[in-house]
Amino acid sequence: MQWAFALLLAAVATLMSSHRQQVNKWKSLSVPETDVLVLRASNDPITTPPVAILAGKNATGTFYSTAISGDGVKLELFKSSVPDTTNSTSCRGFTVDGLLFTPKELVDEAQHRKVAIKLPLTNRANMTDSDDDDDDDDNVNKESVCGADESVEAACAPSATNSAEGAVMLAKSHSVARLSIIKDNGMLIAYCTGWLLGCDGHLITNQHCIGSTEDAINTKVEFFAQATSCGSSEDCDTRGGCPGSVGVTSTTLVAVSEALDYALVRLDINNSVADYAGLYEKTGGYLQLRGSGAVLEENIYIPQHPLGYGKRIAWLHNGQPGRVESLTVTGCRKNDVGYYVDTQEGSSGSPILATSDNKVIAIHHCGDCLNGAIPSQAIIEDLTAKGVLPKCSVAEENSTTTSA
Repeated sequence: MQWAFALLLAAVATLMSSHRQQVNKWKSLSVPETDVLVLRASNDPITTPPVAILAGKNATGTFYSTAISGDGVKLELFKSSVPDTTNSTSCRGFTVDGLLFTPKELVDEAQHRKVAIKLPLTNRANMTDSDDDDDDDDNVNKESVCGADESVEAACAPSATNSAEGAVMLAKSHSVARLSIIKDNGMLIAYCTGWLLGCDGHLITNQHCIGSTEDAINTKVEFFAQATSCGSSEDCDTRGGCPGSVGVTSTTLVAVSEALDYALVRLDINNSVADYAGLYEKTGGYLQLRGSGAVLEENIYIPQHPLGYGKRIAWLHNGQPGRVESLTVTGCRKNDVGYYVDTQEGSSGSPILATSDNKVIAIHHCGDCLNGAIPSQAIIEDLTAKGVLPKCSVAEENSTTTSA
């Protein structure tokens, strides 16, 4: 790679304090696949790791960059020595038409208040009129703690269950990630939950979390965003708390369904040829869908990132094992899987796992006690019809493992 040029974007000093978060609004980006743009704070030395790396192969069109703390943003273009084989008449280049700033004190205040962003359900067409009578806001996705919050820090699951079952829950939760998604005003970050589906670098969450190609590009994925040990002094009960030790800065949209409220993306690892095998080695594998779906009254557990906090696992309701209470919940759409196990905003996209075989029987997406999830068999059918069902994503019914 050869350095080409650097561009400095700075704020008007009189408008903002010197400590703030900033986001670039990219109106367009079209560079050769092998060219790379590096973003860092303008006051950071060249030896500082970049905040974001954009490559021609995985960042195109209109989007917002990752938030950067500092006085301005420096963009550096690195040209590949490999010739661009694209049609010579193609227009190459990029346009940054906005630099959005938020004073650091406002960012800190929002963080202190632990406010989560409620994302709208974009399609409630599957509901009946009676289903919606008691809903004060048709456009808000409600997710509920049913009674007292009985979820625990992921690291505490083994001791909280006092059995090997909790250790299995913790191990399976390693494939579950916190998603932070820069939404269309550039400074709004929505938190959701996603998880590795199959053995070819795919992750799945809700469509009301990632609803477009732009959302996918602007999604940061954090694995192991959780306390390192039970009872540690780490502050995981805050939005973005306990940063993940394994991260992916962007994704590519593969398939989306508004009716089934799911989005399938592929992870962009290191902005180069993705080393998915290395990722699975760190997470201990991936999760799989159960082809036959949920069974009424079977016990379940839910690894999740409620409110964008560090990872928690929920499996109880009123002190008893949580279970599938219904296969026909209509709170958000017809024929959802229903349960009382606790969730909150930010839990959207979490896998509902059966304790009997650790298969994913549904994808959590909303609720109001009962909480509701999209049945696994509906997801499988739709992905198959679209021709994008990921490799290794459906478990053999008699299989005893769910990971590579």
